[in-house]
Amino acid sequence: MSYPLSQARRKLFLTIWAGHADTHSITTRFHYLDCHFPPAKLDAALSWLVRNRLTGQRFVEFVRHDCHNSNLEMHRKLLEKVDNQTDYIRIRYGKDFVG
Repeated sequence: MSYPLSQARRKLFLTIWAGHADTHSITTRFHYLDCHFPPAKLDAALSWLVRNRLTGQRFVEFVRHDCHNSNLEMHRKLLEKVDNQTDYIRIRYGKDFVG
């Protein structure tokens, strides 16, 4: 992260974390979102997660099941929600390697 984290964004990240014990699964997703999600839309995406109560274990399950444990799929689904699109074009080339 090359810029300071605003207090509002910090609060959103901590709300989504919700004291979840397995820090690796959540911090990996946070790092991906912070580095790759469009900065102007990141707060809206984090707010959408909080509004829909996808925090803590629910956030982990959302990424694991709904997003097939893929950062790219999580990115696509959050962009759909933020931009109010019904379906973004699926990524055809490239693969997200998550252990």
